[in-house]
Amino acid sequence: LRDKKDETFKAYNEAKKAANFTDEDMLYCLKVEIELRKMTSYNHKNPNYNDFQYMKATVAYLNAGKFKYYKDEELKELSDDTESNSA
Repeated sequence: LRDKKDETFKAYNEAKKAANFTDEDMLYCLKVEIELRKMTSYNHKNPNYNDFQYMKATVAYLNAGKFKYYKDEELKELSDDTESNSA
């Protein structure tokens, strides 16, 4: 991220514009994906599994536009489910 600041900023703005998202929408989608990856890692049959290793680099992530799929997910439900599993 630090090495490609200008490229990342450009990709972010282009992705945001293409999806017709606000900054808040973009942040929400990232939070949802992080929660889902935490749940997947936590609930995986292999205790050493880490789903975060499969996240793309920032520019590739933005260019792929897969963040759009997380906009309609309920973040609160995901967080509550993760917390109840860890108790």
